[in-house]
Amino acid sequence: MLLRRITKHVKDQNWFAVSIDFFIVVIGVFIGIQVANWNDARTNEYRQSEILETIYDELQEDRVEFNTGKEAAVATISSASYVLEAAGVDISDKLVMPVSKIPDLALSSNYIPIAKPITLSEDHKQRLWTSIVVAYYPTANATTIDALIGAGNLDMITNKAVRQNIQEYRNTVIALRASQADTIKAFRTIAVSAGQERGFPPFYRGSEQKFIQRIIDDEHLLAVIATQREYAVLHLMLIELADEDAKELLAQIRALR
Repeated sequence: MLLRRITKHVKDQNWFAVSIDFFIVVIGVFIGIQVANWNDARTNEYRQSEILETIYDELQEDRVEFNTGKEAAVATISSASYVLEAAGVDISDKLVMPVSKIPDLALSSNYIPIAKPITLSEDHKQRLWTSIVVAYYPTANATTIDALIGAGNLDMITNKAVRQNIQEYRNTVIALRASQADTIKAFRTIAVSAGQERGFPPFYRGSEQKFIQRIIDDEHLLAVIATQREYAVLHLMLIELADEDAKELLAQIRALR
């Protein structure tokens, strides 16, 4: 209808009417484009909000996992420290790394402080070997983050700082996963085997005094226990790094709500 009207105005050489009709067409097209853009923006905003809410829920679950992992690592450190001291072995309150800085682990020096041991209950003292060799490996539920980055859709998150911290958190989680799979579990397997050779199954329960008396002159088993303590320190540090990243990312997402 508008086209026929424009044609008629051209035939009549009513240029003013032609200008009005042309203006109407341009405005209509402009408004149509703006409405489409607005709808796209609203859809993207809703989708981003949905993704961030899912990530938020997963991060809360991750922090529960990390807290359990931290408790288990501290228990290992405490049990190993208790046994080594009781056996007369000198232990340090820090680990000395072979290099001065490890950027990937956020270390600014080659010293890693060892967490202060917790006080062991009498029941815990009956399960010293179990606490030393049975660990907890927290599994971060980074499903949404993995899918987002894997599909190349991280740009859907418009906030640059949040986008950057999502990537950093994923890197930290990957480092934790790799450490647990390639190192922590490997040394646990060695420790379990050493204990079994001496009659200590992983869930051994027995007198504290008898246990310490049996290992006090066993240099190999004492070295195994010391190794478990040291790698529990490293494990704890990695879990704490992941937990701190999760905590910061949660705060950022909460601020966007």
